[in-house]
Amino acid sequence: MNMYKILISGGTGLIGKDLQEKLLQKNHEVVILSRKPKKKNEYRWNISDNYIDENAFKGITHIIHLAGAGIADKRWTTKRKKELIDSRVKSANLLFKKVKDLKIDLKGFIAASGVGFYGAVTSDKIYTEKDLPHNDFISKVCVDWENASNQFNQLNIPVTILRTGIV
Repeated sequence: MNMYKILISGGTGLIGKDLQEKLLQKNHEVVILSRKPKKKNEYRWNISDNYIDENAFKGITHIIHLAGAGIADKRWTTKRKKELIDSRVKSANLLFKKVKDLKIDLKGFIAASGVGFYGAVTSDKIYTEKDLPHNDFISKVCVDWENASNQFNQLNIPVTILRTGIV
């Protein structure tokens, strides 16, 4: 079995912590991007300053992009809506720029998204990847998020997007 070195954005969040543990159990090496790194495998990044410690990219084979402000953490004011989009899109854009600039030969880019892609609607319909996005704020967040992630295709890096429910 091939062992990989995986960079996780959002690795200190709920999904990221659990995922990190499972990857380590499988003997993969994991590095985490954090605004306040505390552990040996954590590297500083600051989306507002367009900064990522380039040491985080040494030898990585995959990126798992989970970073983003919590959808249900606060009321959706105009300011918060901008934060929800920017935290996902600007972080993906920054990762893309660094991978491109540093000529990182990734085997894959895996990104989170949400079932909100299909809208904040209650329905008996079972949606598939072929269904179009809804036309509301939460679907806009997901569409913008996925578009930012899909730019890795320009570098011939396979992109996988996981649409999860609210965690």
